[in-house]
Amino acid sequence: MLLNYESKCRKIATLTDLVEPKSETVQLKSITEGMYAAMDNLIDPINRVVGYISLGKLEKTITVVDFGLTQLRKSINSRDAESVIKCLHTVKLNLVKFKTELTAQGLNETLIARFADAETGIAQAKQAQYEMLSHRKSVVQNNLSVCNDLYNQLSEIMAVGKILYKSTG
Repeated sequence: MLLNYESKCRKIATLTDLVEPKSETVQLKSITEGMYAAMDNLIDPINRVVGYISLGKLEKTITVVDFGLTQLRKSINSRDAESVIKCLHTVKLNLVKFKTELTAQGLNETLIARFADAETGIAQAKQAQYEMLSHRKSVVQNNLSVCNDLYNQLSEIMAVGKILYKSTG
């Protein structure tokens, strides 16, 4: 009986590693932290562009909200990567559209490149997260027989337990 118990414990440990692979969890955490850092690094460039819009008196032509900066800031604060990517696309288009006016106020190519690089980096990180989670699901799916075997054994143990302890009150 003890050998059978140890065997089941090993199976549970194996299954836990299949369902929650530690190395992938560490990688996923690293990807997420990098993505959040990239988002946080956009706060200063957003503030600068808001300043350039204000200095250039562009509020008559386009507001900060219409430029996409307000929603971008909200998306960064809520850690919504998909919304950040969408907002960055809008901001990049507006940077190109109003480049002449903003350049006169101090906008430079480096700042424009920071927005473009952030969009690319965050999109790649989001894709890497998706691939990591998909891989984890496929590992579980591929090892479904191990899961089913353990489930059957646990069901048997619970059935025996019900029989043994049914009369105790």
